[in-house]
Amino acid sequence: MSPYVGQNFGAKRFDRLNSGFKFATQFTLVYSIFCIVFLYLSAEFFLGFFTSDPEVIRIAKIQLLYCPWGYGFLGLAAICNGSFNAFGKPMPAMVISISRTLVVYVPMAYLFAYLFGIRGVFIAQVLANILAGMVAVIWYRLIFRQLSSPQQQT
Repeated sequence: MSPYVGQNFGAKRFDRLNSGFKFATQFTLVYSIFCIVFLYLSAEFFLGFFTSDPEVIRIAKIQLLYCPWGYGFLGLAAICNGSFNAFGKPMPAMVISISRTLVVYVPMAYLFAYLFGIRGVFIAQVLANILAGMVAVIWYRLIFRQLSSPQQQT
């Protein structure tokens, strides 16, 4: 996404940036829905290829049933972070990435593991990804609006 954004940002083709962002986000969300359904239906089958240990299969199945719910949002954060870098504004990307892990996920994983066991760790990951994706999209829209305003283009 970064080369596409950088090229169109440099050419001041904000219409193409807008349509590219919409396409990338829609593709990411549709693909994540596919992953959710696929892993829900096939998790146990594929896990059997990697291990026969019932406890490992049990935990991995929990992970494969919970974590995909956050994949689309993590994809949104990746799209936005790549765009921030292409805009020459790497700070939002760094803040989102570090905050997602250190400020949100790690503390929440500890708390939720205490409250809900291993499921809590996976729930924390999903919630951290959702929050990162939502913050990234909001931040992207603010920066895009600022960069595409007539005052910034002159």
